[in-house]
Amino acid sequence: MNWHDPVSLDAPLDEAVREELARDLVDQGRISIPMLLGLLIVLGRILRMALEVNAVATGFYIALLVVVILRWAHALMAREGRWPWMSARARMWSFSAGALLMGSGLALLSLLVYPNLQSSQVALLALVHLAILSVGILSMAASPTAFICYSAPILAVLGIILMRDGRSWGAWDLMALVAFYALGLGFLILRQFRSHREALTLSIQNSRAAIGDSLTGLRNRRYLQAFMETEVEQILRAGQEGSGEFEGFALLMIDLDHFKEVNDQYGHANGDTILRQCARVLKETARKADVLVRWGGEEFVVVARLQERDGAGPLALRFLEQIRNGHFRLLDGQEVPLSCTLGYTVFPFFPERPGLVNWERALGLADAAMLRSKAEGRNRMAGVAPKSLNGRSLQGALEQLRDLDTAESVGLIKLVR
Repeated sequence: MNWHDPVSLDAPLDEAVREELARDLVDQGRISIPMLLGLLIVLGRILRMALEVNAVATGFYIALLVVVILRWAHALMAREGRWPWMSARARMWSFSAGALLMGSGLALLSLLVYPNLQSSQVALLALVHLAILSVGILSMAASPTAFICYSAPILAVLGIILMRDGRSWGAWDLMALVAFYALGLGFLILRQFRSHREALTLSIQNSRAAIGDSLTGLRNRRYLQAFMETEVEQILRAGQEGSGEFEGFALLMIDLDHFKEVNDQYGHANGDTILRQCARVLKETARKADVLVRWGGEEFVVVARLQERDGAGPLALRFLEQIRNGHFRLLDGQEVPLSCTLGYTVFPFFPERPGLVNWERALGLADAAMLRSKAEGRNRMAGVAPKSLNGRSLQGALEQLRDLDTAESVGLIKLVR
């Protein structure tokens, strides 16, 4: 599971599995296509005499080499994400189309050179084609459709050639061998595909359970911890480089007002329904890159990347108003009013000392601001903004930040309402 993929938990399971299969197909293609290219070179040596007397076949052979090289380039570029607009289904179909192109090209080349082949060369041609089909195990196990597109033209033409040449040297026996080999290979790939798909499904389910909240579909604390460890390192490194521009996050702590009364009056099943609806409102309000976390019970955390420190307030207000104006319904369709109380701050907290206040303590300041707002009447928000350290003792500043009232009284912070 990719920590930085903001929509992976929202995607249907089948779509997530298909995405992994598409990645596997690209990865395996990067390995198998060079092997196929090597087999084509061997095939060219076997067919050398036939190609020398058939200019059309020679041109087609060169074109086939170019197609395979382009397919390899396509696999490399797809692996690097050059086409993010392509869905997993589209990428898999594009590889199936490419497999059909390569298989058809090999089949047509065999037909072109067959009239100029001796019986021994036909046998070698069949053996090379078996090796070419074997390469399909590497690249096509993530997609039986691609393997069928790849192998069907080769098998059809190989069968035609062996039947035409069947009057001598045991070509019928070789054709039976090819048929049994292809049948076994097909079953092997199908079984491998099913096992691989089941393993991917289980892996994705376990990954989602580990980093996601099963009720709301949002992320959980474990995800946030791992995500922030990576992001904070990058942000602090950018701050040390002295770009002069703010790079950081808004940290929002959201608590649903009087939610216990919803559970007590309407039952926990209705409470769970309201929580899911609230999560949906948060998703609709958030930007694509924002991280939404169910912190616990009816508390949620939003981590949103900012380009300027003053952007946290408007963002927090948008979440507050969307919850306040949302339509939340019980299981029987009855609408219930809902509001939230919100606290927010930014990370890094002190611009002159980006690493002084870690993200957990910054989130604690947002939580303290939220609790202050709850004490003042709920359905409102408050932000914590830093003032200058002014040569203060860094350890003393950290101690004063443990209590919001103390930090405000000594001029270390200010509350923004």
